[in-house]
Amino acid sequence: MQKKNLVVMHLAGISELLFHSFPDILQTLYALQDDSISFSRFYSASTSRLMSLADFFFGASDSLDRYASFPGDGVFRMDHARNFFVILQKYGYCCGAMRYDPRIDAADAGYGGLWPDSCDSIGEYTDYEGFLSGVDAAVQQAGESGKPYALHLLNGIADFAGTESCPGEDSGADGMMRWYGAGMERLDRFVKVVLEAVQRSGALENTILVVIGDHGSELWTHGLNQGYMCGLEPYASQCHVPMMIHNGTDRYLSDSLFSMVDLKYVLLHMLIPQGDGEAFGENISSGVNIVKRTRRYAFSQSLPALFRLHGNPALGMVKSYAATDGAYRLVATAGQGREDEGGLELFCDLLDPDNTSNLLDFMTLDASGRAISFESHDAVHPHFIMNMTQAVIRQLAATYQEMREILVTYIREKERNASPAMLGDVKHVFSNRALARKRQKR
Repeated sequence: MQKKNLVVMHLAGISELLFHSFPDILQTLYALQDDSISFSRFYSASTSRLMSLADFFFGASDSLDRYASFPGDGVFRMDHARNFFVILQKYGYCCGAMRYDPRIDAADAGYGGLWPDSCDSIGEYTDYEGFLSGVDAAVQQAGESGKPYALHLLNGIADFAGTESCPGEDSGADGMMRWYGAGMERLDRFVKVVLEAVQRSGALENTILVVIGDHGSELWTHGLNQGYMCGLEPYASQCHVPMMIHNGTDRYLSDSLFSMVDLKYVLLHMLIPQGDGEAFGENISSGVNIVKRTRRYAFSQSLPALFRLHGNPALGMVKSYAATDGAYRLVATAGQGREDEGGLELFCDLLDPDNTSNLLDFMTLDASGRAISFESHDAVHPHFIMNMTQAVIRQLAATYQEMREILVTYIREKERNASPAMLGDVKHVFSNRALARKRQKR
């Protein structure tokens, strides 16, 4: 049986909200979606690019939890034995990667140590046109090699749309949209370059094409945060991202709940027969079948469990975790050295995709975090009264109680497993109070 090729188009900084904001520009991407399996409830397990890479490559959200800081002048020291691309390499695949990022320097070359040395080195570009030419050549060369290949193509144009498309002195009302739209045009051209290169190599029918976003970029909706647009608390605007798989045969919309940590196993399930996969230490049979998915919650985080925030108030980030069932989202934030900054937020992702209305503002919590009563805040309009019925209030309270129990368990397990040094180190753990109180409005 002929092995399938794989091309992963990793669109940095693209959320579902942004993806659906530019339908007239992202025409190639939309056409590909119509011809693919598209996932409407796919969530990134983190809100930064490096963490998302680790979540995908290693199929787990704890790969970086033992690190107290991002690499800086070093690299992550990883055991690559279970890296997705190392597994494919052992199975006979030629694996390579390319990325565009105008800020690349020696510190994060090679994805900050997340790309395995045993695979072909990464082609790194700070020039977008050079990146597109490099992608075109790499895809064609891989297709002409006669060997199965797997390519990871990371496009950071959405994060840095203004680098090559800034409208200059243009101060018109639509200046920012045209600034961002120019970046989206370049993004769509990237997808078109990949598709055309695979077609020219004659490998399209035997190639699985994957498109994923890794995090959103928001215009400081939840505070200025020193200017950061990502790496923030895991709100839906950060974590709800597009994902599609084109395999040449299946075309449908999946509403099953998926996480970025599932992607490794989704693709292994599609690329490697069960018996062969188990020979490499990966139990494909218990992996993720995209048709039979039973995940109930997807979890996300803003920073590794050991990451130190205390003593660095200028970072502009807070340590935060979230759980979602695809309808509701509970976010727990530790704060940044100040107890009053931490707390819980409950959102309805379906009606409030930007996560701006904390539903816990309508509940009174006791000292243990249990919802004990409902607060109407004297709202008398029929819009409120007809929607906040007693049945809805009971359902919200029950949803919150269940999600809080699950999220607290998840957080404590991550802290416990991150490192033995975690025990008793209050600088890194969530306080019980932060997990039992409403987060104050900022």
